[in-house]
Amino acid sequence: MSAPARASSWLVALTVIAGITVLAQSVQQKPLEVGGVKLNASLYNGAAYAPAFEFAGALGLDIQTSDNAVTLIQGGRILQLELAGGAYEAATRYTKALQINGVRGAGLAAGRGNGQLLLPVRTVTEAIGASFSENSGSYIVEPVQAKLLAVKSDKTTRSERLVLEVNRDTGFSSRIERNDLVVYLRYTSGEITDYQVDGQFVKTAAVRPSGNKLEVRVPLSDTSGYNIFALPAESARAGTEAVPARIVIDVGPRFERQPVALEARVITVVLDAGHGGADAGVTAGALKEKDLTLRVARLIGAALQGRVKVAYTRDDDSNPSLAKRLEASLQADVFVSLHASALTGSNAKGVQIYYRSPDAPVSGIYAGGRELLKTASQSDKSLLERFISGSAASQALADVVSARILALSDSEAQVLSHDHALMLSAAPKGALQIDLGWFSNAEDVTRLSDPVALRRLAQALADGLYEYLKPQIQGANR
Repeated sequence: MSAPARASSWLVALTVIAGITVLAQSVQQKPLEVGGVKLNASLYNGAAYAPAFEFAGALGLDIQTSDNAVTLIQGGRILQLELAGGAYEAATRYTKALQINGVRGAGLAAGRGNGQLLLPVRTVTEAIGASFSENSGSYIVEPVQAKLLAVKSDKTTRSERLVLEVNRDTGFSSRIERNDLVVYLRYTSGEITDYQVDGQFVKTAAVRPSGNKLEVRVPLSDTSGYNIFALPAESARAGTEAVPARIVIDVGPRFERQPVALEARVITVVLDAGHGGADAGVTAGALKEKDLTLRVARLIGAALQGRVKVAYTRDDDSNPSLAKRLEASLQADVFVSLHASALTGSNAKGVQIYYRSPDAPVSGIYAGGRELLKTASQSDKSLLERFISGSAASQALADVVSARILALSDSEAQVLSHDHALMLSAAPKGALQIDLGWFSNAEDVTRLSDPVALRRLAQALADGLYEYLKPQIQGANR
C-alpha cells in the first residue's frame, strides 16, 4: 500500500473512532416517571434504560445482581435478565436469555453506562405486567395495582399459617413494630378488615390501606417467630382451577424472627477508618493515612446522619483488631473500609474503589484466613468463611459510588476487582475498600490536604452510598 493510501486509511479509521467517541459521550436523556417517582432514562440505540436500583425501587421490585445476570423479584414472580457489558451492547442484544419464573422469553439485556447498572425500561415493564407509554417526550410507567382477595388461615399444633391471596404477583416487605409483625404488599389495594384467626399463635390479622400499599398487621406472642414467602399465580389447566398469587406467613415458636425485619428494619452503614494508633499507614509530609481515613469517615457519617444508621469501627486514634472490624462488618448493609495508596515513581492518581471479586486469587489476609479455618472452632469457622467469601452486591455498589465521584470536577475514580489489598468483605450485602488517593502523587496530596475538596469527596461518597441503599430504605418503609 502506498504512503498516501495508508494515510487515507488511518484518516478514515480516526474519523470512525472519533464518531464513536462522540456518540458514546452524547447519550440522549428523557424524563421517566414510574408510579409517580421522577427519574431520567438514557437512550442507547433508541432503547430507554434507567438506573437499576432506582427503577426497581420505584416499581416495588427487589433486585439482586451477579457477574452475568440481574434478578428482579416481584412476590412470586422472578424475572432474570442477561447482563451485557456496556449499555450500547445491551441495547443491541435482544436475546432469549430473559426468564420469567424459569420460562425463557425475548427481551433486551441489562448493561452498564455512565458508571452505573442500567435496566431496559420497556423489557422490564412488560415482563411484570406494568404499562408503558410516551407522553410529550416523557416515558410513563404505571405499575398495575394488585388487589387482596382473601386472607385464609390454617392451623397445626406447632404453627399457624396465614395465606394472603392476591389477584396478581406483587412485591412485599416486612418489619417488626413492638410485638407486631407488619407486612406491606406493594402497589396493592384492599378493604379495611379485621380477620379473626383465633389460633394458638395468631389471634387476628388487621388489613389497612396505606398509600399505594396495603398493610397487614399480625400480633405475635413473645415466643413466636415467623417465616414469609411468596408463591406465583397459576393459570388454569386441564382438570385444575386457576390459583391466585399468594403471600404465605407462617407463625409459631418453630420459626425465628427474621433478621431483616428487626425493629423497623434499620439500614446500617459501617465505616472503617483504616489503620490508627501506632499504625500510621502511608504518609506524605504531615499527612498521615490514619488521620485522613478517620476525617473522611466522620465526614461521610455526618452526611448520612438522619438517612441511615451509621456505625464506626473506630472514632478515635485507636487501631481495632481485625476480629473487631470483622464483627462490625457483619452488622452492615454496606461496609466501607477507607485507605490511601502510595507507590514511589508512579504517576497513578485518583480514587480507587475495590470490590471483592468472587474469582480473585487468594492472597494476603485471605490466605491467612484459610489457614485459620483448619484449626478454628465451629463458631470461628462460620465467621472466617463469611470473611473470605466476598459479596455479590459489591460491584453494583462500586458502580454507583464511582459515578458520584466522577461527577466531581477535580476527581478521578477507578473501579477494580479486589485481588491484592486488605478489604473486610464479610458484610452480607455489600462491601468496598476505597483508596482515597495516592500519597505519591503531588496533585492528590494537595487535594487530600484541602478541607473543602475533602468535604466534597466525602459528600459524593455519602450520596453514592445513599443512592445504592435508597431502594432498601424505601422497601423498609413500604
